[in-house]
Amino acid sequence: GYFSPIVIWRDCDVWDFLTLIAPSWGYPTAGLSAVYQGRETRFGCWTCSVVSQDRTMQKIVAHSPEWRPLLEFRNWLVEYTRDPSHRVRKPDGSPGRLTLAARQTILSKLRELENKLGLHLLSATEYNRIVALWNSGQYPDYY
Repeated sequence: GYFSPIVIWRDCDVWDFLTLIAPSWGYPTAGLSAVYQGRETRFGCWTCSVVSQDRTMQKIVAHSPEWRPLLEFRNWLVEYTRDPSHRVRKPDGSPGRLTLAARQTILSKLRELENKLGLHLLSATEYNRIVALWNSGQYPDYY
């Protein structure tokens, strides 16, 4: 399944979170509106792999280089998840969901990124939920 936490948020909700709440949690997002010279801009999740190049993150990194590791992780994630060897084969032979090993690699790299930046991108509750789902056997490496 997919989890889309901000799917029901309006642009103003996203901007309020980025400028008011996220900085109080330790995320350096308070200056983002200056990067965009206002709030009228389209953006999505920083790990979105729908597009090949995330021009928004590139713009942010150009203005705030401390965000470069996030962009590098995102670019690695796009390449990694597009590799069919990291996916479970569907009955028709086409690539399906990510293998458990691939998911574990991604989580490990995300934890390394958190340590490098001194940020908590996943809460303990989120991390524990991921591990519990993996241990449940609900997502085997077969269809």
